[in-house]
Amino acid sequence: MEIDDNFAKKIAVITQQQGFLYEQAICCEQLCQKICEKNFNLLIIDENIKEILNTDLIKNFLTTSLVYPPIIIITKQNSIPIRNLCFDSGIIAYFQKDDFNEFRFIQYLQAIKTEHNYVTLIKTIRIAVIDDDYFSLKFLKSFFLCLKQKM
Repeated sequence: MEIDDNFAKKIAVITQQQGFLYEQAICCEQLCQKICEKNFNLLIIDENIKEILNTDLIKNFLTTSLVYPPIIIITKQNSIPIRNLCFDSGIIAYFQKDDFNEFRFIQYLQAIKTEHNYVTLIKTIRIAVIDDDYFSLKFLKSFFLCLKQKM
């Protein structure tokens, strides 16, 4: 969610150059509506951080063992309590607009894209285990079934 149009354009260009599609939401309600309508691989939030982090939808993302989609905060606010709230909530990155590090932001985008590609690969991979030990087979079966349920 981004309100500063010039900065939003900059973020749009960077994210699109890294292979992401960019959609802008101008208010918390619009953000929630978009999230309900389709799946996103990344959320970048600027304005109304406290309000957004307190919505039931975002709280649901943040209460899972793996925060998905990952959330990045980019803000003008220089508030230690908000920063702590973000990191305590599972936000992966917190950027200050005044000291925005484009290179670091791109590194986060690349890491998220790589992780998404690996998750997609794991979801589609077929594994054959050849072992005559009953315990090993039972353990591997339960491991992969558990892994499949979490995806």
